[in-house]
Amino acid sequence: MALTVRQLAERLASHLQAVLPGWHHSVYPVELMPYDTRPTQHQAWAVAVTATVPAALDRQRRSEGAHVVSSVSVAWAYRVRDDGAAMDVPSAYDAEAELLAALLGVEPDPDLSVQFSRATRRTTAGEVGMLLLGVLELTVYHRLPLT
Repeated sequence: MALTVRQLAERLASHLQAVLPGWHHSVYPVELMPYDTRPTQHQAWAVAVTATVPAALDRQRRSEGAHVVSSVSVAWAYRVRDDGAAMDVPSAYDAEAELLAALLGVEPDPDLSVQFSRATRRTTAGEVGMLLLGVLELTVYHRLPLT
């Protein structure tokens, strides 16, 4: 099934909402998410498709679409309490692993393949304690409609 960039982002987001009940979709896009340091950002995530390029040596047909490679960033936040950092940081790492496993478990589709590329993390001061902010970068192979 061919997916537009918007449909790809929505498919990943709806999958995360379905399989991670303890998490929630951030009200902010990936680019703004790190600037909201309120505790409500705890276990929040946001999806962005940052780039899409044609797959190497693929023939593009208007009727069938084009095979493409999209870079997807999934930002996430996890609250770390000042008095519980020794327990919260390992829990945040476990939560990141849970988020990644969920992303890699998107329903199989012959025209969709999700692969892990990179993970980055940093801390920032929040209104209550710190927030551990991470970004999971994915490489997604899919078919893009051309009509």
